[in-house]
Amino acid sequence: MQTQDARQAVQMFWSHRACLPDSDSVNDAIELIRDIARTAKAQGRKITDDEWLAMAEQVDEACVDECLPRLFKYDA
Repeated sequence: MQTQDARQAVQMFWSHRACLPDSDSVNDAIELIRDIARTAKAQGRKITDDEWLAMAEQVDEACVDECLPRLFKYDA
């Protein structure tokens, strides 16, 4: 379930990337997503569960830094 949540967070972030602030944290998340997707494609494989989690954590950090709603981790 965590991988599915991670995937949804990354996809939501990616689909709205043009609307996000131009900041280091947002740009870092975008670059990480691009790098992982590019590497997986070049290797002819799907993105791994660990890669989805890494991207989602970076996306979550960007959201926190920019005072945006969190997409992956939630405070209980």
